[in-house]
Amino acid sequence: MVAILEIGAFITSLLAAPLADAKGRRFTVRLGAAVFSIGGAVQTFTRGYRSMCIGRIISGFGVGMLSMIVPIYQSEISPAEHRGRLACIEFTGNIVGYASSIWIDYFCSFITSDLSWRIPLFIQCLGGVILAAGTFVIPESPRFLIDTDQDDEGLRVIADFHDGNMDDPITRSEFTEIKEAILADRAVGDRSYRALFRRYKGRVFLAMSSQAFAQMNGINIVSYYAPLVFEQAGFVGRDAILMTGWNSLFYMASSVVPQASDFAEWSGWGL
Repeated sequence: MVAILEIGAFITSLLAAPLADAKGRRFTVRLGAAVFSIGGAVQTFTRGYRSMCIGRIISGFGVGMLSMIVPIYQSEISPAEHRGRLACIEFTGNIVGYASSIWIDYFCSFITSDLSWRIPLFIQCLGGVILAAGTFVIPESPRFLIDTDQDDEGLRVIADFHDGNMDDPITRSEFTEIKEAILADRAVGDRSYRALFRRYKGRVFLAMSSQAFAQMNGINIVSYYAPLVFEQAGFVGRDAILMTGWNSLFYMASSVVPQASDFAEWSGWGL
């Protein structure tokens, strides 16, 4: 029931990039959030094991799309000099959400009815709905707009990220940089995964291996199955959830350390 979510996430993580190139980043985020909310609703109102697994895999479809497209969108709207820092902040936000979910589980464990697990499952739907609603407010990625020959709109979005002046040298320089990169991609012609591996083999394997080994060190065991692990360590029932909550706080705090180091280097303070 827990692991099946990853199957759905794996499938849509491969499909999200082509969809984002065809329909846009905002649409892909909106669709991923909607699918995630639908999966959460199926889980919330489940009547048995089978429907729970169906809800989990539907939520996985949403998680896969969002895990792929949100970092892409963020990198495309971020200044190059702050892109890494903002990506770190985004991931810390993910961990804050994870920690919040654990503590919500803990407080709901004091409820004696089946609402003790239906309420946490329903709350995830609210997060998905809020994210989907936000896509009607945020701008489209300027790279997608320029890539689809909407140059004026792309320039306007870039200008909005700065001081709103479309003739500003920084705005024009960023627009030109994006346009030249897109024209270079078009000159190659092939945007398939095979071409990506062929052109940027070293970068792709570096990024993939860092992600893969980060998961293979056992973090998903801690994140997904921590209550069971703590029960096997001697913590019974609610105490196991409480220990998972404390673990999530250390998890969250440790994610701030690289950002603090990066900020100190950027500000000239040093560590």
